Amino acid sequence: MAKFCKHCGSELKEGKKFCAKCGTPTGDAVGASPSAWICPACGHENAKGKFCAKCGGGKPEEAPAASVEEPTPQTDERKAVIAQPSGSPNTWICPACGHENAKGKFCAKCGGGKPEEAPTAPAESPAIEDAPTPSKESDAVPTPSGSPPERLVAPPSPTKSIEAAPTPNVQNDVLPLSPEQSPKLSNKKLPILLAILVVVAVAAFFGSGKLADSYYASKAEECAAVLTESKTLLDNLAETPADAASDDVKKIADGLAKNAEKLESIKSGIMSKLPRKPHQEKVWNAIGKNAEMLSKAAAMVQSQERAFNPASIKRFNALGDECMVKWDEANAAASETTVKNRPLTDLVPYADIKKDLQAFRRNKQAFDAKYAQDKYNERRKERQAAQEELKKKPEVVFLADNAYKNGTELVLEGRFYNGTPDLVTGVIDMEVDVKLSLWDAEVQSLTNEPCALNLTGLQLAPQQATGAVQLRLQGKAPEGDFNDFEDHVHKIRWSRMKARS
Repeated sequence: MAKFCKHCGSELKEGKKFCAKCGTPTGDAVGASPSAWICPACGHENAKGKFCAKCGGGKPEEAPAASVEEPTPQTDERKAVIAQPSGSPNTWICPACGHENAKGKFCAKCGGGKPEEAPTAPAESPAIEDAPTPSKESDAVPTPSGSPPERLVAPPSPTKSIEAAPTPNVQNDVLPLSPEQSPKLSNKKLPILLAILVVVAVAAFFGSGKLADSYYASKAEECAAVLTESKTLLDNLAETPADAASDDVKKIADGLAKNAEKLESIKSGIMSKLPRKPHQEKVWNAIGKNAEMLSKAAAMVQSQERAFNPASIKRFNALGDECMVKWDEANAAASETTVKNRPLTDLVPYADIKKDLQAFRRNKQAFDAKYAQDKYNERRKERQAAQEELKKKPEVVFLADNAYKNGTELVLEGRFYNGTPDLVTGVIDMEVDVKLSLWDAEVQSLTNEPCALNLTGLQLAPQQATGAVQLRLQGKAPEGDFNDFEDHVHKIRWSRMKARS
């Protein structure tokens, strides 16, 4: 009875194990019993029962149905891959169904031919079995529904894989450079990078220099503005009576002091922010000298001491001389400093400032001398009126005309007046109260200071006064100066010759 191939329907010849047309095993035509089967694992042809007596592989009927169905079509690339056999060296892995122990020229499971002409897989291919599972769904090999998962097979040959490699995405992928390429690219980029660094450094150098020059110029302009304002203050001072106690003079002095602080602040800012260079150092040096000049001018104007006697005039002149020295230094420094290519001396009238300062010195000395004289005349009139009142007392009184220091002694100078009807022949002792002042400010006050005189041999008639007498209080001279006093000499003891009735 003729038999036909279950796969392609061709007539099978008697005694042939495989179909001559498609290579499908003939099954019952192997010359064995109908119950015998061919082991898909080792290719044993007369296996019986459920397991192969040679390798122990399971009978094909026990495997999932999908395993005996028509093999899943594979891509050309899959067919070209040869996995390293895991059994005998004569066995091979079918590229169509994945059967690992195929023998001969055809697969005993699916009838696929042995790929002798296919490229030999790399020796390292077995290691692919341990490779990690692809992370992207697009990288996995699709498996038909109902089919069991296929084993990983060896990758294509190096030549094939390079040809099939996808084009890299320039935006997302980074191409590593070979050791031969990296040095060449670095050598090409290095001169460019160095050139860029040099350009940046030069630009920064010249840029910082121009910035520094601009900063110095702006600060020099601020200095000129402050000095111009100070010139206006000094002009007003020269035209104002030099009364240190007046509100106008105080305002001018305060303005000069504040301007001195402004200049000092500008100088400190320059020194803290920018490096000191010879041509730029002249700017902050000039600003510092002008700050010192205005500070000395303010001190001279703020002086509350009246220049009314040789000692006070000498002290005031010392302040004026120091101020003039600072003016000379400021003027010299300004002549070496330029603002917008113009000397600072062209922007600030230093000569006028000097004239104003000298005018104030003269005005103050004249004003203080007149003020002192006016005060002295006023106090003398007041004393004369007080002395006239003392003369009305029926006793011996002391009419004080002056008070001054003599070393550590405080000296009261005046006259004794006889307000009694008797002849006064001597003055023995007394007690003294005295208050010393410098204009309206109290300097010292003494109360009940004893003073022994022992003035004898007098023939002082009633309503008569002695010549000048000095009352000396040892060690009672004040440290500070004074120019006014108030006195009260009391408890005077005197000797007399009683008048005849």
